[in-house]
Amino acid sequence: GNAAGASALGSVAAVGEKVYAGRGPTVFSLSQRWQQFDTANGMAYRDIRRLWTARGRLFVSTNDALHALGPDGATWDTRATPANDVIADRHGRIWVAHAGGASWWEPGGAWQPVLDLGLSEPVHALAEDGLGRVWLGLDDGVALYDRDRLIARLQPPTGAVSITHLLADRSGALWAAAESGVARLDPDSAEWTLFDIAGGGIASANPD
Repeated sequence: GNAAGASALGSVAAVGEKVYAGRGPTVFSLSQRWQQFDTANGMAYRDIRRLWTARGRLFVSTNDALHALGPDGATWDTRATPANDVIADRHGRIWVAHAGGASWWEPGGAWQPVLDLGLSEPVHALAEDGLGRVWLGLDDGVALYDRDRLIARLQPPTGAVSITHLLADRSGALWAAAESGVARLDPDSAEWTLFDIAGGGIASANPD
C-alpha cells in the first residue's frame, strides 16, 4: 500500500521481520503490510526523533518523551523524558541515555537508577563492547561502566568534546563520533586515533 506516502523517513528500526519507520508525528510498521501509529495510537502532535529496538521492543523518542510499544502492538508505555540512545546489554538490561544521565528501563515502572553510575549530566550515546562493558558518550569525552560501577572517564587528545554516537567493533576498539570527526579508542592502551574532517574528507592522525 501507500500508507507511508513518498516523504522522507526520519528513522528506521527493525525487530525480526517487522520494520518500523518514523516520519514527522507518525510511526509505521511493516510486516507483510504497513500499520500506522498516529493520533489513534497516542502519537498525536509528536515529532518522531529516533527509533530503536531492544529485547524485542520498539522504542520511540519524541520531542517530549520516550515511548515503548507494548506486547499488544498497539499501546505505549510512555516516560516523560526524551531519549538520546537505547541499547540492551548482555545481562538483559535496557539502557536509556538522556539529558539527566542514564537509566535502566523496565516495563510499567519508574526509571531504575544505574548502580553506582553517579552521573547527573547529559549522556548522548551508549555502546556495549565485547567484554560486556558499557561505554557512555558525554559532553567531554566517554565514560566506562564495568562490574556495576563507573570506573573511568577518558577524553580524546583534542580535549573535551561532545560525543554524539558510539560503536564498539569486533576488535575491541571503541569508535566515538563528534561534530569535528571520528576518534577510535584502544581500551587496552587508552590511546586514541583521530580522524579529523579535512579537505572534504577524513584524515587520520595519531597524536604522540
